[in-house]
Amino acid sequence: MAYDYSGILIVSDVDETLTYYESKMSDENVKAVDYFTKNGGLFTLATGRPPLYPFKLYSPPLTINAPLCAIGGAAIISHTEEHEVLWDCPMEGNYAEIIDRVYRKYRNLLNRNILINRFYDQQDVGDDFVFEDIPYYKLSIRTNEPKEAEIIVDDLKKHYGDQYYLCRSWDTGIEVTNIKARKSVGVEKIKEMTGAKIAIGIGNYENDIALLEGADIAVAVDNAIPELKKIADYTVAHCQDHALKDLIEKIPHWLG
Repeated sequence: MAYDYSGILIVSDVDETLTYYESKMSDENVKAVDYFTKNGGLFTLATGRPPLYPFKLYSPPLTINAPLCAIGGAAIISHTEEHEVLWDCPMEGNYAEIIDRVYRKYRNLLNRNILINRFYDQQDVGDDFVFEDIPYYKLSIRTNEPKEAEIIVDDLKKHYGDQYYLCRSWDTGIEVTNIKARKSVGVEKIKEMTGAKIAIGIGNYENDIALLEGADIAVAVDNAIPELKKIADYTVAHCQDHALKDLIEKIPHWLG
């Protein structure tokens, strides 16, 4: 008899959690998510990418049947064809000061210009960039080496940590959002929107710490960083070995 997953919400990170090398998604994961949703479960993604990107890239074939958390937790949109904006949280304050500081102190450490998110896309912040009178949601800073990203994020946390949420999304990538915009907020709001009883968060990197903290059950993939595994309730298979399939198969053993 099929397990009844009703009331269970899975919120999954994308890169190196759902997907593996070059954003590939295994058929095993797709089939497992399909089985999960057909048997009452709610499935969605929490990603740093713009809102429509995951639908264009992954769905179909991936079944997403709950609101999606995008831009690193700064937006939630519906999973329906209309992709209605259900909640958003743009950056506030003088974030141009962060851009100026990074370029002034660390430009030689960057492997490209800083990117800034409007709602549906990103723009390159070059020397001739002009801010529009519109909301901006996230800064993305990319360095040449992991140690350089650590230096920059530590410096920015020291000066702006009380105003912005700063974390690394991979070893050379830094994200800056509104301090109230993070994946934990996304999980909590999606759980409330869907009426789910249990929210499961699964991820692999520093920007997923908030995702796991906002979930009722925190899950790390086997390839996750040690800091994430430390706060996880459970660890499942490596992203290359169909981590979502492993998670979905283990839920009945965890919950009975």
